[in-house]
Amino acid sequence: MTTQHVQAAAERGHVETVKALLACGASPNVLDHRNWTCLHWAACNNHVEVLKELAAAGGDVGARDTKGNTALHMAVTAGALHAAVALVEELGADPHALNNKDESPLPGLKELLMPQVVSAGGQNSQGVAGEGNEASVAKGGLHATTAARSAPMAASC
Repeated sequence: MTTQHVQAAAERGHVETVKALLACGASPNVLDHRNWTCLHWAACNNHVEVLKELAAAGGDVGARDTKGNTALHMAVTAGALHAAVALVEELGADPHALNNKDESPLPGLKELLMPQVVSAGGQNSQGVAGEGNEASVAKGGLHATTAARSAPMAASC
């Protein structure tokens, strides 16, 4: 079993393979050449169940890559809404964590969660009402069901 096996399974969302490798002693915190852990790979590819398995096995949700990015930074950058919400609400990721450029994932997270209001009628281009979402996010409520976009964008992972 190599580092690449567990990272590849996490990247591709193969939750059963990840479970099996973890059961055989694979570390959820193995690093690649950029210091990405399996959590970084799962996060940027929106694999929520894999994230949960890795965290349950001791994966460090706050681990940082060579640029200081956490898995939450990666999920937000990739537009992986469900992964970002799970990281914050279920796995305890810090939305205020700063990377090496002093960037927090919080502004991007808010952008994922709040539809852009582009018309006087309070709807974005997808017809999703924006009213009330800002208050919900400001109070810490992260709800994927209120978001305009739930599918990940083309990842730059």
